[in-house]
Amino acid sequence: MTPRKSTTRTDPQAALRGARESAERKLESAQSTCEATRHRAEALRASLRQGDESVTTEMLALVDVESERASLLAASAAEGLDRAVAAERLALATAVAESLPGRLERGISGASRVPALEAMTENIRAIVASTDERNGHVRDAIDSAREVGLVDGKCDPLSPVIAGRDYQTGTSIRVDYIVVNGTRFTELDRIEHVVSIAQLAFDAAGIPVTVAGAVAS
Repeated sequence: MTPRKSTTRTDPQAALRGARESAERKLESAQSTCEATRHRAEALRASLRQGDESVTTEMLALVDVESERASLLAASAAEGLDRAVAAERLALATAVAESLPGRLERGISGASRVPALEAMTENIRAIVASTDERNGHVRDAIDSAREVGLVDGKCDPLSPVIAGRDYQTGTSIRVDYIVVNGTRFTELDRIEHVVSIAQLAFDAAGIPVTVAGAVAS
């Protein structure tokens, strides 16, 4: 029976990351060797300045050559690391540029958002219908109270039902209301009501968003 060949796939980004980490280790080792040879050269010269005749020209020449070699290898390792970093950055930038816009597009405007949009649309319609129904009840009650004279300033102030009229502060917009057992009711603005419910939903979800036009409760 012929053994199956391994089909393990290598993540290109992981391979480049590994190459960069290997280059970092190589540079660290080369720099350590370079520093060690420099210290040896300095130590030999310090011995010569103190009159140590055991330090030969061959020893001094050898350490200088070793120091130069280590320095060149460290420079080469640094260049290798630069290339590895550049390759990893290019691969990451290319991968993100190719994949992220499509993923975001699918999440924002693709088919995946359709169910959520449809559900939100139905909820808004339901809220508007409920608001219109409520406003109809309030309007009918106001009109009925006015027909029989239960109007603020024209009826017994202790009446359990009194209709009245105000104006929005600083405007000429009329606001009719009815007071029932001490509780005041007015017609709700459809848009403001929807926005206020949206604000409550964000608050309940723990999302710190302020919806423009929301009315504080």
